[in-house]
Amino acid sequence: FGAAGFQKQANGRLSPAARALLGPYLLAAWINSRLWTYRQPAPSLVVDGIHLGRLPAAGDLDGYAALVDLCAELPAAPGTLAYCSLPTLDLVAPDAATCRHAAEAIERLRHQGPLLVCCALGYSR
Repeated sequence: FGAAGFQKQANGRLSPAARALLGPYLLAAWINSRLWTYRQPAPSLVVDGIHLGRLPAAGDLDGYAALVDLCAELPAAPGTLAYCSLPTLDLVAPDAATCRHAAEAIERLRHQGPLLVCCALGYSR
């Protein structure tokens, strides 16, 4: 069903139906993301003002003004940050339109202040 099957909404939440149907998978995916990244939880600076990292918990967003979320399978909690959700799947090459939308979102939101671009693990996508 691809990235759309997780039904991630523009606010970073998954639909109630997706949460109910995929609950055990979502819990396992979150635990997996934390196990893979526990030694490197901090985002990495890519270029001035743009960081790449794992999907943050609400308390991990201090110091950021904006968030570009590339994770389809886990919900995000952007709070009051400027936010853009572009759900993609790990290990699946995004199409040209998704890459263009991501570049446009990064360019637009980096002017808000420090920007975090994230996915489940912070390594790919």
